[in-house]
Amino acid sequence: MQRYIRIYKEIFRLNYRRTLAHRGNFFSGLFGSIAWSTFSVMAIYVLSSRTTSVYGYTRPELFILIGLVNIMVGGTFRTFFARNFDEFPRLMSKGDLDGYLLKPIDTQFAVSTQYLSMYGFV
Repeated sequence: MQRYIRIYKEIFRLNYRRTLAHRGNFFSGLFGSIAWSTFSVMAIYVLSSRTTSVYGYTRPELFILIGLVNIMVGGTFRTFFARNFDEFPRLMSKGDLDGYLLKPIDTQFAVSTQYLSMYGFV
């Protein structure tokens, strides 16, 4: 387990450096994340503007619900897995998957955690 934690720290460090090298992508992703968060807040205000509850949820409960869903589903998935899922067909078509099969770590771990999305933390 300690070995995979060290490997994941190294992957995080490499992705951080990759993000700093392409700052334009980082800032556009950051802007997109902030825009979608703002859109979610505005949608709750519009949805609950003329009523006290929506399906039994009050406005503060809706904020908590949407916040938790965005953190747990959206943020976690986008940060850790979304880009890796997009890269998997490229690995197969270019033949790079063979290199992962020869590495001394679990292939599923290596393929699933190769890339991190830094703006997904927002």
